[in-house]
Amino acid sequence: LREPLSGLRRASLVMLKNGERGVGCGKWGNFFLPSTSHLLPPIFFSYKPQAMINLITGERLNVDFLKGKGIIALSGIADPGSFKDTLEGLGAVIVKEISYPDHYCYTSDDLHYLIDEAKGTNIVVVTEKDGVKLKRLSIKSLAIYALEIDVEMRDTDSEIFFAKVAGL
Repeated sequence: LREPLSGLRRASLVMLKNGERGVGCGKWGNFFLPSTSHLLPPIFFSYKPQAMINLITGERLNVDFLKGKGIIALSGIADPGSFKDTLEGLGAVIVKEISYPDHYCYTSDDLHYLIDEAKGTNIVVVTEKDGVKLKRLSIKSLAIYALEIDVEMRDTDSEIFFAKVAGL
């Protein structure tokens, strides 16, 4: 959980990543909010890879671009294992994984380390979030791409989500 359960008191919406409604309801059920006496049904979502974005040129490539490529997976996110699994699922061969804490602010020293580590690999792949942070540094000497993702929800969850957002 990204927040303690006490955070549910202020929630209008509860979203769970990679949950299956049939399995998830047994595990998660609805969230009861004692202060408001109502239930919040969880909305399940997953991430779907969309494209590879060259951080130098802005060129968009199909995610199939990763198949068979030796890469360095670089991330500063809460669950770097999920990022690694996604890249391997797209056919990338992870030569090295470099993980920093969530919300990490990259420095020029980190960049120098990355350039040294990238020798002999095809490319460096980062999350979109990390790509934004790295673009502020001088990355021109790297073949570096961000994995663009989208959020995918079932139709019923999507309807609940957009109805809640519209009512806020």
